[in-house]
Amino acid sequence: MAAFEAGAAPILLISGAGGEAEVGGALAQELGLPHSALLLETEATSTRQNAAFSAAMVSGRVLVVTDDFHVWRCSWLYGAHFAEVEVVSVAGSRWWRPRLREGLSIAKAMLHSARSQASRRSTAE
Repeated sequence: MAAFEAGAAPILLISGAGGEAEVGGALAQELGLPHSALLLETEATSTRQNAAFSAAMVSGRVLVVTDDFHVWRCSWLYGAHFAEVEVVSVAGSRWWRPRLREGLSIAKAMLHSARSQASRRSTAE
């Protein structure tokens, strides 16, 4: 909300399946965000999909707000879809479990990327 109020984000796009986007949108509106400034992406079930599906809805510069342990992966994955990406963190969980999950998610994303690149190289040859 602060980014919207400061004029840094003219719209707020909330991404996530399973009710995440809807709950986030309702909270944003309770905090005063006008309905006209809200977009909901309700199909994404991973950070990779959050980035790709959001790119189908908006273009240009994006400001991604996420947990502190999630910043690096968001920068990487959103950077594949947007020309200019700024990722800012909010206080995240200090528990070991989300951090372990994030480490495994980064490894999975890197493996997926390496496999995609290898597949493109083999089909190009």
